[in-house]
This record gives sequence, C-alpha cells and structure tokens, in this order.
Amino acid sequence: MKMELLSLMNRVYRKLYSAKQSDWQIRSKRDQLRLQKVIPKLISKAANCVDVGAHRGSFLDIFLKYAPDGNHYAFEPIPELYESLKERYTTVKIFPLALSDKKEEVTFSKVMNNLAWSGLKPQEYPWTADIENIHLQSDLMDNVIPGEQEIDFIKIDVEGAEFNVLTGAKNLIFNRQPTILFEHALIHNRQYNVTPEDVYDFFQESEMMIYRCDLGLRYEKQQFVDIYYSSYQSNYDRHSETNFIALKKALFS
Repeated sequence: MKMELLSLMNRVYRKLYSAKQSDWQIRSKRDQLRLQKVIPKLISKAANCVDVGAHRGSFLDIFLKYAPDGNHYAFEPIPELYESLKERYTTVKIFPLALSDKKEEVTFSKVMNNLAWSGLKPQEYPWTADIENIHLQSDLMDNVIPGEQEIDFIKIDVEGAEFNVLTGAKNLIFNRQPTILFEHALIHNRQYNVTPEDVYDFFQESEMMIYRCDLGLRYEKQQFVDIYYSSYQSNYDRHSETNFIALKKALFS
C-alpha cells in the first residue's frame, strides 16, 4: 500500500509539473510573438543595439536583420558561448564580461544542464541544477561602451542581475534614454535584494516608462509591483508577465 501511494504521488507530481512546464512554454511563446510584432517598430535600420546576456545569439540575429547599418555590442560571460558568438558574429563587438554595477572578479554560477539559467548568483531552479562555479570579470556598461556612442536599444536578460546592469549603465541610460527590453522576475532575482519599486523608480528618474512587452499596457507603479508578485505566486503561469519594455516618456506621450 505504501509503495502504491508513493507511485500515485509521483504520477500526480509529474502531471502537475508538466502542466506548469506547459504554462511556462505557452508564456514564453506568447512573449516571442509579441516581440516579433513590436521590435520592428522599435529598431530602425541604423539603430545601435546592445545585447546583455547574448547566450547563443538569437537577439543578435534580430539586430542584424532590422538594424543592418547599426553598431552592435554583445556581452556573454560563459566562455564557450562567447567563443561561438565571436566566430559567428564578426561585425558585432562582443565582450566576455558579466555586466553589473561593479568592476571586479566574480564567482559565476554556470548551470551545466541549462546554460540559460546561469548567472552571478544561484536561483530558485525548477529542477535539480548541476552548478559549476567559475571565475569571471564583471564590469559596468558605462565603462565599456564609449560615452559618445549613441545607443538606441538594449536587451537585458541576465537571470536576476538586471537591476545591477541598469545601475552600471546609469550614465548611458540617463543621457541617451534607449529603449530597454528587460526581464524582471522574483524567481531569478530574490538573491539580489532588488524590488519592483527599485526598478520603477530607476526608470522614473530616467524619465522613462515601463510597458508590457507588447506595448499594450503602460504600468503605473502599483500595477508593476502587483504583476511582479502575482506572477511569482502563480508559478509563472500563462497569464504572468516577466518581460518588460522601458521607453522614454516623450516617445508615446
């Protein structure tokens, strides 16, 4: 009887986990379709773009498609991914750095069984993660991208350290007000002691507003706070929001 009960519990757990995985996949596909529609409106042919957390280059492909005349930058700290990107994207300036708000040597949690979840700090992994700690160099975007360089679009997906990246690019963002696509989710950034209020206030100070990633909703502060926590509480089901776009206030006023 005990073994039968355990077997039943395992089947129920697998069914529930698969359902949640399906919700994650549905949400991910939804955001991909949203971005396919809005990015051509946000990136001009000569736009200069930055990819922070370039991974395997999917956003570099987008930059080169819609902004073939722009100057593009990419940051990818995982050594084998960096080398692959350098080989494939010869016209992009690529750096093997973990962007943050400090220049220092850091210990980086490389998730061997899912590199996309690697980051500066461990996370709430939804599976058993095989982590290898590697030593890398971090730096500020403000230190790397020349101050005179116009930047039009920045994508940031660094598994929880997004606010650190924003803080390290404060001069660029305050002066240029580029469009910024960023992830913000409690499952990723719990270890960073950052709140949705911090993020919202940063963009307010930059004279920018936060939108849903299809630009269909502009968030007031409490709305942004609410969706951040409700998404976590729902285990990031298909109705959740984790990807956002920040735009200069004047653009859609």
